[in-house]
Amino acid sequence: MSITIFCFALMMATKRTSAIWNYFVDLGNNRAKCNVCSKQISFKGGSTFNLLRHLRATHPTISLPKSRLVPAHEENTDDPGEPSIAPTEGNSNIISSLAPPSTSSPTIPTPRRPQTQETITIYLHRPLSNRKKQEIDFSLVETIVKNYLPFQIVENPSFRKYSTLLNNSYKLLTRKTVTNVLLQQTCDITKGKINQALEASEAVTLTTDGWTSFSNESYLSVMAHYIGKDMEMKSSLLENFVYSEKHTAENLCNELKRVVREWRIENKVVAVVSDNVANIVAAIRLTGWRHVPCFAHTLNLFVDSGLTCIRDITMKVKRIVELFKRSPQASEKLRKTQQQLGEPVLNLKQDVITRWNFTYDMLENIVAVKNSLMSTIAMN
Repeated sequence: MSITIFCFALMMATKRTSAIWNYFVDLGNNRAKCNVCSKQISFKGGSTFNLLRHLRATHPTISLPKSRLVPAHEENTDDPGEPSIAPTEGNSNIISSLAPPSTSSPTIPTPRRPQTQETITIYLHRPLSNRKKQEIDFSLVETIVKNYLPFQIVENPSFRKYSTLLNNSYKLLTRKTVTNVLLQQTCDITKGKINQALEASEAVTLTTDGWTSFSNESYLSVMAHYIGKDMEMKSSLLENFVYSEKHTAENLCNELKRVVREWRIENKVVAVVSDNVANIVAAIRLTGWRHVPCFAHTLNLFVDSGLTCIRDITMKVKRIVELFKRSPQASEKLRKTQQQLGEPVLNLKQDVITRWNFTYDMLENIVAVKNSLMSTIAMN
């Protein structure tokens, strides 16, 4: 009877002292349920090896104190084959009855091995709820899109390590999942919100523009501007797509009508703002909507027309700027000259006719080059 009580006490002590049982519930009949994934694991003879193997294989992010992984009946042993039980108030009588009579002088009992203090973090490794995981997923996509980050960042080892340190229960998505699944879901959700805002608005003004990318692809964009329920001006990008057809007035007119029809705002468009290029002006006229020319582009055309009388000077400035753009040595000398004169260091910009700040860039270049040349002449 005493041996049976001793074994039962030994088994209970093992379960109570092992850190494994912080993550399992004893179901009886040598079976335990994982608190993380609710899977039932079989263990026999009081050994927690199967439970430990399950945590390491299925939940590798869970860290267990090494000093608490060894069962109580395996701690503080001088001989691996004979378990050593430290006497306590409850089992001192049992141990004394089982121990053989001493034939030598009493020995000093071996002190218990100090156990590592548990931290609260071992109780926080819980699986994320579906709602929390979706919230983190969409926040990740929003961060990538708004900051123009590459989708490949989710596969970067440093970024994955950073994500794990923030929350080791969150499994970072792959690049394919972000681009093929989550990005489309985010786009659909955003489109739904814009649709609701446009339906609540009474009037919409469109702005449209076209340009060519560095890869020689032609793009066309359409934006909507309206007043929301909170009486604040809002702007939403409706379309931004590659347009490979000819930019005739009829084709552009059909594209504008298609965009408006898909967003169901045909009866709400009060005006369309664009530059003064002939084809887009004619396209808006064909739609029957009011055309408002862009003020900045119109002003730039006026100023550019007025600079024809000094075209020789502007061409010389353009060649000077081209020299500084091509020569790093000349650009560095210009920068040092501006610093010696106590003038603000200005970076020269090459004028482009299609730039709407052409006049400002040209005047800025004239002032910078003039000051540098005058100071160089004075020093010589």
